[in-house]
Amino acid sequence: NLRQEAAETEMEIKGYMLLSNPLQPKTRRTIKNLLFNHVECSMITGDHLFTGINVGYGSGILEEFDSVWVGQFNVSEKRVDWRFFTFEELIKNVHTVKENEDVDMVSNMFHDSRNTSQKKIPSSKQSLKSFRLKGSIKANLANYSKVVSTRGVNTLKQIVSEDIDVDFKIALDGNAMQYLFQKYDADSPEGTFLLKNAKIYGRCKPDQKRLVIEKLKDFKSRKNKCVAFVGDGANDCKALNNADIGLSIGNNDASMASPFITSEESIEKICDTLELGRFTIENFVQLYLCLNGLGVMAVGALF
Repeated sequence: NLRQEAAETEMEIKGYMLLSNPLQPKTRRTIKNLLFNHVECSMITGDHLFTGINVGYGSGILEEFDSVWVGQFNVSEKRVDWRFFTFEELIKNVHTVKENEDVDMVSNMFHDSRNTSQKKIPSSKQSLKSFRLKGSIKANLANYSKVVSTRGVNTLKQIVSEDIDVDFKIALDGNAMQYLFQKYDADSPEGTFLLKNAKIYGRCKPDQKRLVIEKLKDFKSRKNKCVAFVGDGANDCKALNNADIGLSIGNNDASMASPFITSEESIEKICDTLELGRFTIENFVQLYLCLNGLGVMAVGALF
């Protein structure tokens, strides 16, 4: 009956075990195919926010040279803390840990140098020659970073109001996302800005994943667009069930809540699902036109 407190005394740290789960080669190809066909892509994950950013760059959801506004919920202050990272800062692994931040949960970005062939950007140990920013882009970034630091930009309203030609995306943790979606509706400038630019949602619980899907559905339906979600675990069930198109990959609990299922553990099947859906719509339209034409011919024959 040894208690945990007694067992974990007088211990010496011998080392750390790091787990690597590199992207499948077909993942990046799939994202590229979706973007080429004007399908917007975002990531909703239960992993740490900076892990999500890492995978976002590697998969192509975040484009090279994209800077990122990172929003994390401050529990003690009941507000969202914003930090602006340029692309160069991210690939150099510039991430200062706050005093109250869980050091163990901070992702070591671009740590897997053994799988560089699958990455969109180099690790901090690799040459950055092929990733040098163009002069105009670099000047705008420098100007924007200066504005952010001098004006003390730390709210979403301030981020939206800054009119500088800089390409950036937004990454939010689950609590920050939930707080902001409760504060701003989709019709407000801040809400619209979030739904357009937020590409990475990290540390999301099942209900928070569902909330993102519901907000995106409401926003996209105004433009006659739908929302698809691909999941592979029990924590994805609510999002799969609420999406216009839910695809469960692999044989797991998520298949019980998803209208579309594949045994292959790859997001590649979402392309097949969308393709078959478009073929079905096209065939239905052609059938309708054919039946409509036959009806006109029948009426003409009567007279």
